[in-house]
Formats: sequence, C-alpha cells, structure tokens
Amino acid sequence: MNIENLIDMLKADKFAKTVTYFESPTSVIRVTKSNKHQSRKNVSSRTFLVSVGKPNYLGRIFVKMCKKAGEPFPVKRPQITFYPKAKPKKKKCTVS
Repeated sequence: MNIENLIDMLKADKFAKTVTYFESPTSVIRVTKSNKHQSRKNVSSRTFLVSVGKPNYLGRIFVKMCKKAGEPFPVKRPQITFYPKAKPKKKKCTVS
C-alpha cells in the first residue's frame, strides 16, 4: 500500500480525519487531513500531512490485539479515524 492510495481513501470519504497503515509492529504510515471545514466554494485545494514512524499509544494497543488474533503484518486494511460528532447545543431558557 503506497501513500497515494491512503490519500485517495481520505479524499473519498468526506468525514474521515486520519488513515493509518501498519507496515510492521514498529512502523506506521499515517495520513491526516489538516483542515476540517472547507465550506468556502472557491477553495479547491486540500492539504494532507504524511507521518512515517512508530505507532502511538493506541497504535501499540492495536498491534498487540493483532498479534493476539494472529493477524499477519502488514495489516491488510488501513485504520480510518473520523472526526468526533458535534454535541447538541443547549437551548437557552427564557423566563417570561
């Protein structure tokens, strides 16, 4: 799996934030969208951040779970993280 495929996965899903690909238990490729809101119609560019390195805390837990389940490395399916859903706004109380 190359970086272009990971970027295409992020482009395809509007609500995805990060795609993480585990090459080995100690090597990870992570592609992240840098800006969430692109509500302006004249904005045609997208910015992505590519990180290559060791897995973070949640990634290490995932690697342990994969080893326990017998999943071979590299993991076939990249992990997709989504933006958190917005909390509902509180209604203002009006006393009349």
